[in-house]
Amino acid sequence: TSASSKDSMAACVDPEGEASAEAVDSPTGGAEGAGGDLDDPDISVCVSCIERPAQHVLHKCGHLVYCSTCRRKVVARKLKAQPGCAAKAKRPSELNNKELERTSVSCPLCREEGVLLPRRKYKGVVYEI
Repeated sequence: TSASSKDSMAACVDPEGEASAEAVDSPTGGAEGAGGDLDDPDISVCVSCIERPAQHVLHKCGHLVYCSTCRRKVVARKLKAQPGCAAKAKRPSELNNKELERTSVSCPLCREEGVLLPRRKYKGVVYEI
């Protein structure tokens, strides 16, 4: 990672956990395509696989963190861990939209709990890393 991407990651949250005003707010969502150029400094990479562009934002904190594939895996893992959940036997590819849209997960950056939204549906400030 470059020094500028480390600086932008550090700028997302200050030591008290408050969002910084230096966050990136891009309405176009340059990482919408599945095969984006990951060498482009304007495209955030999925924090889980580090292979595909991040396309999903955690609703509560605004961090752009997961690609679509990793989002499914995280939601499936969360549902599987819940006692008495009907989705225990489901693979990530078998999850329905209701499960994907309503399951609260923990942000891998700040640990805030919230649902993952596609970037194009998120109305707040997006914090890219």
